Amino acid sequence: MSPLGLIYIFTGNGKGKTSAALGMLTRALAHGWRVGWISWYKEASWGISEHKLDTIFTAESLKRLTFLPMGKGFYLQNPNQVEKSGMKITHAKKAVIVDNHQPVEHREAAKQALKKGTDLIRKVDVLILDEVCNAISDGLVQESDVLKLLEKRGATHLVLTGRNASPLLQKTADLVSTIEKTKHPFDMGRLAVQGLDF
Repeated sequence: MSPLGLIYIFTGNGKGKTSAALGMLTRALAHGWRVGWISWYKEASWGISEHKLDTIFTAESLKRLTFLPMGKGFYLQNPNQVEKSGMKITHAKKAVIVDNHQPVEHREAAKQALKKGTDLIRKVDVLILDEVCNAISDGLVQESDVLKLLEKRGATHLVLTGRNASPLLQKTADLVSTIEKTKHPFDMGRLAVQGLDF
């Protein structure tokens, strides 16, 4: 009988959680493993650099990669302003963050992402659940449902990212790295840099 796959969590308020998971994705593909990636917030229309992996990896490695950006974008629960159209907006330094979707749409997208995780769990060697910790703390998915998914892993290794990983989730994990912010360009009003931050 194969040993249980390991559970890795990258959490905290610092930059680098998704970046660490991307490093693991690259390493696992280089090792010949099958990798699944599910994103909870980052939607395909954002043009995020990792959504272009199909342009840099070999055709052989891409056969072993399932990459699913399933989010509906930013989820603003307490926006500073609500436009007449229902669009939610908040201002952060020089950035304007927009949420075009209703809470029910975010919850449905999160539910579908979790379902995809259930479908993939035994078909890959590594399953990365990007920002699932945020989805739990935002109330988009139930922690109990994520824990049930982890129990189904068999030999599949899991990587969970996002802020606010709960004590129970951390207790369940084999490895927890808390990435804390000491300094960030955003604090000085500098926006994220494509290619470095997204």
